[in-house]
Parts: sequence; C-alpha cells; structure tokens
Amino acid sequence: MSESRRPGRAAKRSWPWLGGGALAVALAVAGLGVLRPAALVQLDDRVYDALLRHARLRAPSGRVAMVDVDEQSLARLGRWPWPRSRF
Repeated sequence: MSESRRPGRAAKRSWPWLGGGALAVALAVAGLGVLRPAALVQLDDRVYDALLRHARLRAPSGRVAMVDVDEQSLARLGRWPWPRSRF
C-alpha cells in the first residue's frame, strides 16, 4: 500500500470535464434550434403528426366554420394546399 490515493480526488477532477461536456451539448441543441436544418424540421413534423394521431381527441361538435380567403391573400400565398411553413 505504497500508494495513498484519495477516492474523491478523481471525481473532483472530472467535474470540469462533465460541466464542459454538458455546456457543449446544450450549445449544440440551442444551435440546432436556431438554425433549424431541414432534416430536423422534417423529424419535428413527423413526431408532431404521430403525436396527433395518437392523441385523445374530443368528438366533433357538429358546428361548421366557413373560411373565406380573399383574392389578394390568394395572390400572395398561392393556391391551397399551402406548405406547412405557412401555418
């Protein structure tokens, strides 16, 4: 037993690495949220659609809503169906 290591010393030295790693992951996630690459947007849309498919939805109320879109808006937005980014 010539070596007298304290068990807590190695753990203390790993905290800066752990904190730095957590910070790097947080910055990467924040960067993806800001840049919104196409693959991430597509994945987000698919997850959202899957959640809606499995959500417990209320029964339809039977009420009807009529939506009228004026010609100026159609000229600006284009014909239906609009891309998901329009919503």
